[in-house]
Amino acid sequence: MKETKKKKAKNPVAEETKISPQEKIEASVLSIIQTLGLNAESEGLRDTPKRIAKFFTNELVHGLDPTKVPKITAFKEPNAEFVMLSDIRFYSYCEHHFMPFFGKVSFGYNPKNGLILGLSKIPRLIQYLAKQPTTQENLTKIIHHVFSKILGHGEIAVMVSARHTCMMARGVEEAESITHTSKFAKVFYTQSELSHQKSIMVDSHSRAVAKGL
Repeated sequence: MKETKKKKAKNPVAEETKISPQEKIEASVLSIIQTLGLNAESEGLRDTPKRIAKFFTNELVHGLDPTKVPKITAFKEPNAEFVMLSDIRFYSYCEHHFMPFFGKVSFGYNPKNGLILGLSKIPRLIQYLAKQPTTQENLTKIIHHVFSKILGHGEIAVMVSARHTCMMARGVEEAESITHTSKFAKVFYTQSELSHQKSIMVDSHSRAVAKGL
């Protein structure tokens, strides 16, 4: 009499690990659409779970992916003076509602150790850092901290001005308000030359914002 082979029971944990993050998000978004009583099979909503999942995995957390960090080129320039860039556009996402906020960054640093950065790399890194769920206040600190590590010192100035769609489209519905944040190293208040550069940077940033966000 032949023995019947017992079928191995499926391991639910192993099965779960086969599902990709994008597929999990798709299923969750589909559930939300159905819970709201919307027709998930309508022409407009049929592919919405896939679109949102792709956005979440490719865009929302892009700035948290260490494999996507832009390469920063640094040069030795012993006689370099204060460096400032303004009018750097960025797009980020509010960590409270995952709604976008966007605006402009002004960035400046004192190359006190004779190290300067490739100008084109600065906006790229700022735009990369912005692509994550965060707050404007925290993004300002992140930019300052990351460039401090790269330069090996903290004599850095960061100014950020942005419009928040969570304020524009919900709650107070304040479409015209602009939020301003900044982080200046202490030397910008104590050293006369850097204090002067700070004034120039504030003026330049104000003019960049006045042109529109």
